[in-house]
Formats: sequence, structure tokens, C-alpha cells
Amino acid sequence: MKNIIFIFCISLYGTLCANPIVGHWKINQIIGIHEYEYVLQELSENNKYGNYVAFHESNTFVSFYSAECGTTCKTRTYGSYEFEGERHVRLTLKKVERHGMRSFCPQLDTTMIKDLGLFYIHKDTFYIYEGMASIKLIPSDGDLVSDTQNAEYSKIIDNFDYETRDVPNLIYIATIPVESE
Repeated sequence: MKNIIFIFCISLYGTLCANPIVGHWKINQIIGIHEYEYVLQELSENNKYGNYVAFHESNTFVSFYSAECGTTCKTRTYGSYEFEGERHVRLTLKKVERHGMRSFCPQLDTTMIKDLGLFYIHKDTFYIYEGMASIKLIPSDGDLVSDTQNAEYSKIIDNFDYETRDVPNLIYIATIPVESE
């Protein structure tokens, strides 16, 4: 009996570890519309509107925008995902829909197959997005050394953005050319 319980616990642990992104998340941008890195944040009562994604156990996802007002342009993407090892996931876009008031957004209903690429699954408790720990999906070439470096670079950029959020004219800072001797 102890062996059966032990095997059950090990298989449950393996299932939970193998699918770290399965579930419903708030996301920084709709998957497939802007292709860079994605930040998955746990849902809370405070984030009722914005961009969301649901990764289903059937290896499919839907990413969408939700707003309080019905007159906004709402985009929804559908696709599939496949884990490549424990730390990488490949995303494939299969359909894009856009609807809303015609004067506000062009209607779109396109079926396609587009490989969005391989992403490194970076779980980092240091990265806090709107007060909650998050998971980042960072574009990857499959090399863990490069992925680790890119995660560090991403963290540096996030810290810079966080530290300079109250500096309104930072974008206008110019560099001064260095004269060579």
C-alpha cells in the first residue's frame, strides 16, 4: 500500500512539474499579436480586465482581451503548445479573431498555422508583476546557457523600467559622443 501511495505522489509531482503553465493567467500581451516575451501572472480579484490566456491540458491555448466597455476592439487568438523538455515550450498560432464596433476596429477572422517559436519557461520569484510573482516565457534558441543570460537581461530591463517609472522625460535623454584622441 505504501508503494502505491509513493508511486501516486511521484506521478502527481511529475504531472505538476511538467505542466507549469497549464491554467488561467493574466498576461502582458495577447499571444501571437506582439511576439516577444510573455509574462504570466496569477489571477486575482483585482485584475478583472485586460489580457488573459488559458493554457488547457489538451495542449491548446486561447488568449484574449477583456474590457468593461463593449465598444472596444477585442482580439482573441487560438493555438497549441508543446513542451520540449522541462524548461521549454513551443507555441503555434492557429486562429486570430477581432471584433467590436466597426468604427473602432477592423473585423478579422483568420485561420492560419504560424510557429511562434520556442520559449524558455522562466519561473523567478524575484520578478513581481503588479505585486504578484510571475512566470516569463522568453524567446529561446534551445540553449539553457543563453536562456539563463536572457532571463538575467530581462530582469535588468524590468528593474530599469521599475526604477525609472517616475521619470517622465527619460526617453529624451541623449548620449554624448566621445571624442577619440
